Amino acid sequence: MDRTTGIVAALTSYLSYQQVEERLKKYNQASIDLTNILNWWSALSASEQVKPENIDKLVSNTETALGSEFSEWVKKMQETMMVLKEEPAEAEEKAKTAVKVSSPKDVT
Repeated sequence: MDRTTGIVAALTSYLSYQQVEERLKKYNQASIDLTNILNWWSALSASEQVKPENIDKLVSNTETALGSEFSEWVKKMQETMMVLKEEPAEAEEKAKTAVKVSSPKDVT
């Protein structure tokens, strides 16, 4: 029983760390928005679908729905890139420190 509790706690912490729940909410909201747009468009008659104002509304609403989801994706990718850039810098700094410590000049 303790083992299961530990696994659940670890998974919960990991998912919380990855903010999976928040991302899923945003993906689901984008999906709902796009479905609503599709339903609205499908409900229009052929003559209404060719009207410039309805085409503009379709494009605008679709861009808005995708834009909000995409901006979250871009934000996450930027955060990931920052972490990846920091890791090599940290590794390089550790390597420099190691080289200074074991420099051939110090060996007699």
